[in-house]
Formats: sequence, C-alpha cells, structure tokens
Amino acid sequence: MKRLQDSPDQVFARLALRAEAEAWQPEEAFDWSRPIVTSLLWPRGLERRLLAQLRHGEAATGALCRRLCHEIPGQGAARFLAAQAADEARHAAAYAAYAARMGEEGAPDADLDEIFRAASSWSGHPLALVLAFNVVIEGEAPPRLSAAARLNASR
Repeated sequence: MKRLQDSPDQVFARLALRAEAEAWQPEEAFDWSRPIVTSLLWPRGLERRLLAQLRHGEAATGALCRRLCHEIPGQGAARFLAAQAADEARHAAAYAAYAARMGEEGAPDADLDEIFRAASSWSGHPLALVLAFNVVIEGEAPPRLSAAARLNASR
C-alpha cells in the first residue's frame, strides 16, 4: 500500500523488493518431463501461433522495461524495471521452450508487431507505456496461461 509520504521512487523500491522476492522460475514451475498435450478443438498450429504472440509480447515488454530504466528517474525505479525486465525474459524463455517442444514456433503477428514498434518509438510520458503494456497487454497473458494449464492438467 502506498503511504502518503512516500516518493514515487520509494514506491518503486518496495515494488522492486517484491519483484525480486517473487521471481518466477520456469524450471521450477513446470514439469518439463511431461509431454505437451495440444487442444483437439483448436485448428492445427493455432497454439504455436498463440505462443509466438505471447513470447513476442514478453520480449517487447522486457525491451520496454530496459528502455524505461533510462527514462524514469530514481534508483528504486531502475531496480524495479531491471527486475521486471528479467521477469519478462524468463517468461519469453518459458514460452520459447514450450513452443520448441511443440515444434516450430510461429512468427509474430504483423499487426501485433506494429503495435510494439509504435510503442517503442513513443515519445510521450513514460508512465503511459507502463500503463499500456502492464494493464492492457500483460493483462491478457495470465488468463491465457491459466486456461492452458487447466487444459493440460485435465488430460
């Protein structure tokens, strides 16, 4: 909870501590020895294409965090953004490993790629990018991952 007397950098410093403590490790989170079970209801290759979009989104979000390290002032902000960039890299690596086990990974969607390119050239307030990536784009990944995990766990 934000305390009224805290500076934005103090808030970022607390978020950094939390991010570092809760760093997700895909090698511990998944049983990589289990076979990949694909959906019988989705068209062939759809899961690979979805994974490619998620991996691409994670990589783009990590690049954004690395960029913002230089645009948002303060050591707390830099520490938080570095922790977030590392987390995004772990997510992208997990998607890539999962996709590799399914076969060739699909290419990023051209429209989605254009969104990330446009965001990377944004020259407005840096917190607008945080909002766009974290709330709008990143908000889509966890529900999709949970649904995929439930599908694979039920088989």
